[in-house]
Amino acid sequence: ANVLRHLGMILVPIGLTPLRPATPPPWWAPGAVLAIIGATVTMVAARRRAPGVAIGWLWFLVALLPMLGRVPADRFTYLPAVGLALALAWLLGASGRHRRGPTAMALVAVAVVVVTTQRQIATWRDAETVLRHAVTVTADNFLAERRLGAELVGRGAWDEAAIHLAEAVRLRSDDPEALAWLGGVRLHDGHVDAAAEAATMALTARPDLAYARTTLARAELRRGRPDAAIAAYRTLLADGHDELALHRGLAHALRQRGRLDEAREHFERALALGAPPADVLGPLAQT
Repeated sequence: ANVLRHLGMILVPIGLTPLRPATPPPWWAPGAVLAIIGATVTMVAARRRAPGVAIGWLWFLVALLPMLGRVPADRFTYLPAVGLALALAWLLGASGRHRRGPTAMALVAVAVVVVTTQRQIATWRDAETVLRHAVTVTADNFLAERRLGAELVGRGAWDEAAIHLAEAVRLRSDDPEALAWLGGVRLHDGHVDAAAEAATMALTARPDLAYARTTLARAELRRGRPDAAIAAYRTLLADGHDELALHRGLAHALRQRGRLDEAREHFERALALGAPPADVLGPLAQT
């Protein structure tokens, strides 16, 4: 079935994407296997009359062998397509005086491919356009939804990021990275309890996910639970994440608990890491 899918991508290059969700074998997969075997046997048998076609077809099959266990994607068709091009070139060369018709058809095909290539190039402008295209031309594409959501978070498009990350979690509710990103979006939107819940679920699956633990720490602080926030921040610092935001957050949590000497230590560390003085000196003077 994968062979026919790749063949279809070469012959009809529409809806191509580097991120395609895995799908179960279609009902016609056994028939496809028989058709490929039959075509291969026929071309090998006719190799004396049409050696170029046989070589091109075998090139196509051999080049596809490393990709057969993978999800079909447009980038996997480039090398196998050379074999089909060789077969087509041989057919044109063997057409002799009847070459005009096949040549005209080949030129039309080239023109169509040029147009579709120009359209496809536009989808490769940056990561966002690639991911948007993948979401558009496929259905239930968990990986594209998650990556697009994360990309939109980085660009500050929080509302749209929430849509794609929620869809990613719907498709795979136990994925820690999707949950972590969705938790961050929920926190930004002011849904503190939902953010803490998503972050906790992410950390249950992957305790080392720093982004999820940071979201949990910030959510606990905003929920008025400084002890839980302190525990989360200390875990991150113990794991080697010596970052400005973590020291500043921990300092605020410690100050809420009245542990002023410890809070001062972390405010000073945040200042040393480049925190704007206005964000630190005021709270620091109160410790």
